[in-house]
Amino acid sequence: MDIIERSTALSATDKVFNQPPPLMNYNAFTQDVTLAECVRREGADWAEKRLIELGDVVGSEEVIGWGRRRMRLYRH
Repeated sequence: MDIIERSTALSATDKVFNQPPPLMNYNAFTQDVTLAECVRREGADWAEKRLIELGDVVGSEEVIGWGRRRMRLYRH
């Protein structure tokens, strides 16, 4: 089997269908129930509005894309 045949054979079997969709466009703070509860319990509820805003930013497709681009650069 030459390289081209082997490459085609592998790619046909390497498809994965049981993966969840990419995690993006979510609020990283409100989705972390434990973190939100700890913030309130420890008396930092004064920061909750800002943490919700920050959670929107860090869970955005743009910010997650920064990490993906960085990983591609790091590997090459």
